[in-house]
Amino acid sequence: MLIADWQFDLGRGELSKGDKAVKLEPLLCDFLQYLASRAGEIVTREELLEHVWQGRVVSDDSLRRAVKKLRLALGDDARNPRYIKTKPLQGYILVADVRRPILPSEKENNTPWRQIGLASLLALGMIAALAYPWLTQNNSDTTTTIAPLKETALTSLTGSEIEGNFHPELQRLLFTVRNHSNEDLHLYTKDLDSAFVQKISYGEGSYYRGLFSPSGTQIAYNLQSQNDEHTQIYIADYDPISGLSNAKPISVDSSTKSLSSWSSDGKALYFFNEIQHNEPWEIFRYRLDTHSFEQVTYSSKQGYGAFYAKESPDGRYLAILKNVVGRRYAMTLMDMSDNSLVAERNLNFFGDRVLWLSKESAVKNHDGSVADLAVSSFKGDLYYYSIDSDRLWEQNGTAPGLNDIFYDCGPRCFYMRRHTMNYTDTLEIANPFLPDTFQPRIQLESRKAEFHPIYSHDGRDLFYTQKDAHSAAIVRHPLDGMPEILWTFNPRHVTRELVLSPNQKFLAGRMEDRLFVLDLDSREFKYISSELEKVGPPSWSRDNQHIFFSRLKEDSSDLHAYQLANGQISYQSGNSSYYREQADGRSFVIDHELKLHQVNNKGERQFVHTFFHLSGSTWQVHNNTLYFTEPAHGSTYLVQLDLNTQQKQRQLLAKNSDSWEFHLHPDGSRLLMTRFQAADSDLVKVQWSEPAGTKVQP
Repeated sequence: MLIADWQFDLGRGELSKGDKAVKLEPLLCDFLQYLASRAGEIVTREELLEHVWQGRVVSDDSLRRAVKKLRLALGDDARNPRYIKTKPLQGYILVADVRRPILPSEKENNTPWRQIGLASLLALGMIAALAYPWLTQNNSDTTTTIAPLKETALTSLTGSEIEGNFHPELQRLLFTVRNHSNEDLHLYTKDLDSAFVQKISYGEGSYYRGLFSPSGTQIAYNLQSQNDEHTQIYIADYDPISGLSNAKPISVDSSTKSLSSWSSDGKALYFFNEIQHNEPWEIFRYRLDTHSFEQVTYSSKQGYGAFYAKESPDGRYLAILKNVVGRRYAMTLMDMSDNSLVAERNLNFFGDRVLWLSKESAVKNHDGSVADLAVSSFKGDLYYYSIDSDRLWEQNGTAPGLNDIFYDCGPRCFYMRRHTMNYTDTLEIANPFLPDTFQPRIQLESRKAEFHPIYSHDGRDLFYTQKDAHSAAIVRHPLDGMPEILWTFNPRHVTRELVLSPNQKFLAGRMEDRLFVLDLDSREFKYISSELEKVGPPSWSRDNQHIFFSRLKEDSSDLHAYQLANGQISYQSGNSSYYREQADGRSFVIDHELKLHQVNNKGERQFVHTFFHLSGSTWQVHNNTLYFTEPAHGSTYLVQLDLNTQQKQRQLLAKNSDSWEFHLHPDGSRLLMTRFQAADSDLVKVQWSEPAGTKVQP
């Protein structure tokens, strides 16, 4: 490829002109190639992040440094550009001519279509890629591949179909359905031969996580009843004609159990059990013949613990998914014959489902590794794993919205769930503890999902995050104007616990497990913690100079302060998981045991309340009242605690929802919350074509 007077050899990663040659690092090669494919067009920052950085979160400084390096390599001048021109607030343009030299063998047949420049051909290719952005993957480890997929609908009911399960001999799907966000969940089946759909659960309470036994004669499921604080697992006989019968709970204790899978022989069930508050989840095995429980995992207190287990079809191996710490996850493989550890792999995504692959569905990596299982996530990740080679590699062509594998129908063929990503809205409601003034309330509705809304301190703006399958952003939305994108990030990432500085010039928050600060004027984004730390939610000092946060350890947590002016971090106090300075002069701290204390000027602590879990967005003090959320019977309640009288009141905030976050308006009359709704989702059959190469996770 010729870029003006430079020869660009993408394969060698080199620019050359006469006797001069300049080596380019892989990222700069991708950058220059993408600019060349869009020669003469404005390429936005968002397009560069998607197609060059592949959605990874990078700062504007990193992007500008890449442009500077390219200009240096090309001998370009930013003030008088001959190659790369900056369009302020818009992006970059490759203004140089881009063409492909015609080879001697081509001159004899120089037909008009051969005279199309390489830039035009690449531009046509990019149009196709932009039309199907989820089908492309940039891979610095191997070749860039395009993995087109074919989808066939398995269900098409109104509302949301989730948690699919399939029995191949019965040719029946088993799944959970919810038509509206405040409705109970119920179990349905579908006969794929006749296409008949049946509802098989009835009555009050939510039925979910339905699983066929290997024989197909029983179904296990979770039930959250209206009268029970904890969910329980039931086993019922199943007949395709008469449905469920003889339903019995597997135990009567008061702990919460979440169903995971049947054993390969159908004689046991795996589930994770929340033994007690603040203890890690553990995998247990329930044996149907003896009605006995066996603990399988013993997790560290740092993470949430183990939450999913699945035996291989031959019963030889057990795959376990667990949260290690913060937003870091791992997969463990056990040999069932002697309970020895076969492998333990860290995952760079939130894997929440494991599917063992049949021999007929064998998938090979480019290095010859043969996959034994696949791991998927709600965010659209799909990876294969080979036990023999201990290799983990990604299926190209995935995206948020396509998730939760539950059956393999051939090589790179799966039954999955597809949803629209429009599953939350930001909603403003009246303070349920005050007389309603019946004034207009805000409701943000779009084709995207909104999360973590907060008011500005003057109540004139909203801040929230927003995402769909292709992009995500932090948004400022003036109440009298249009929304404004402040920062874009990978839609597979979670940005939460936004906090606005008292002077309203900065936003801080957590992206995945890292703290960040965003300058609202310059749009400069900066991480202030590393990926190696587990940190608590951020809060601002009254003078706008510091961001407080805790570094969490297994048995303790220490408070630190980040100084905005010079980036220095200093230790503040021990046994402090969260600290908040109020504008009215009061200060509060949550200790490592999640106990809230008010702190006086001498640093002395006065106990106020013990919380269920730690978050900066689930409690707020307004005047002499503490507001916080707590779960009960599968729903979320808003609690009001009078700090003077200790009188407590409770109101339902969200039925059948674990959405605990809220934010009070500065005058206390109303609040913002995220309302989960039944996303328009269906179960689908997905078939990927075999890619030429795949991205390997080391």
